[in-house]
Amino acid sequence: MTSIITRSALMTWGKTVPPPELAYVVDGQMVTWAQVMARRRQHQAELLRQKRHAISQRAYVLRVAYFDQSLMGGWQAMMDDWRGRHHGIWIDRDCTRLRAPLMRCFPLLLAVGSEDEQWRCWKPEFARCFRRRDQDRQPLGVGFVWWNGRDLPRQIKRRMS
Repeated sequence: MTSIITRSALMTWGKTVPPPELAYVVDGQMVTWAQVMARRRQHQAELLRQKRHAISQRAYVLRVAYFDQSLMGGWQAMMDDWRGRHHGIWIDRDCTRLRAPLMRCFPLLLAVGSEDEQWRCWKPEFARCFRRRDQDRQPLGVGFVWWNGRDLPRQIKRRMS
């Protein structure tokens, strides 16, 4: 069985005045504050290393909507973090590299023409197939994907019960 006596307990019991560098005594062995802090630093460094190298998947909401306005109008695609951390990724302007992966996640059209032509045709078709509501008398489509910000997104399949 392990016994732990803290420095404050030793002072309260008045046995002896412990040295200031003593943190506690474990099974008769003195543990100093330098050892405690070294262990804490090592633990924190390991946690930070794990956080830096872990790639966590998050659920994102893909919205395709029509905006009836002269400036930046037309069909637009946007992605937001599902948990409220709205990054507001505007795919048509900020993240054009996601066009082809999203068209592969939600295959709606035949791959004919350039990627720009496919993207222009894909957006209204996505809005019709994944219709959630209307905006400016056009359907607004909503889909869900898993994405970690680096790799290719994957469609979240809905379970039918």
